[in-house]
Amino acid sequence: ERAVKAGRIVVLSAGNDGGADPIFPAIFAGSAAARGRAIAVGALDADGNIADFSNRAGSAKAYFLVAPGVQILAPQLDGGAALVSGTSFAAPHVTGAVALLLDAAPFLSAQEVVEIPL
Repeated sequence: ERAVKAGRIVVLSAGNDGGADPIFPAIFAGSAAARGRAIAVGALDADGNIADFSNRAGSAKAYFLVAPGVQILAPQLDGGAALVSGTSFAAPHVTGAVALLLDAAPFLSAQEVVEIPL
């Protein structure tokens, strides 16, 4: 809540329970306290379908995006890499897109970025 009060965009993983709504903390994206500056993120599979395990938009549908989240190559603590799945691996895609957009259009407010129609 402090981040959105400071004008920042918060990107949150929706959860991996296959539920109808994002879980905490992503459920925050649909709340009035988020001030339109939070995005809940679900996971897509390689075919562009929402992954079976991914929580859906539910009450945060106005602030919900999906991104690749199945079989994502990620670094491991031992220095190697592994294929992993989850909304936690989809959220960085959205975070990166938000960062690129703000770099290209720094005049946009956080709320304007979140509200850009897809």
